[in-house]
Amino acid sequence: MFGGMGDMMSLLGNIGKLSKEYKNMMEQMKTQTVEGSAGGEMVKVTINGLGELVDIKLSSELVKGGDVEMLEDLIKSAFAAAIEKSRTLAQGQMGKLTEMLPPGLISSLMGQTG
Repeated sequence: MFGGMGDMMSLLGNIGKLSKEYKNMMEQMKTQTVEGSAGGEMVKVTINGLGELVDIKLSSELVKGGDVEMLEDLIKSAFAAAIEKSRTLAQGQMGKLTEMLPPGLISSLMGQTG
């Protein structure tokens, strides 16, 4: 009946450490970048691990073409590719945090009904 209490107490004892790790992780995510590209790399979009747009690069060949609709579609595609990579990066970082939790804690908490 009280088997999960030890795990909960352990978690409570680590909250300060987890909070500090979370803040550090968020700072790291802000400095890590991923790039998405489209149109044979004529459009490149760079975002950070928080999903914030950092940079957009357009090929001079593309701009000379003058096809604005195609350019807009390529930018959207490049941004979508970068966002997907950013999500993968964030999932990896969040996995590191969950590894710090006591084994079985999440499943035992998820199995409890209020």
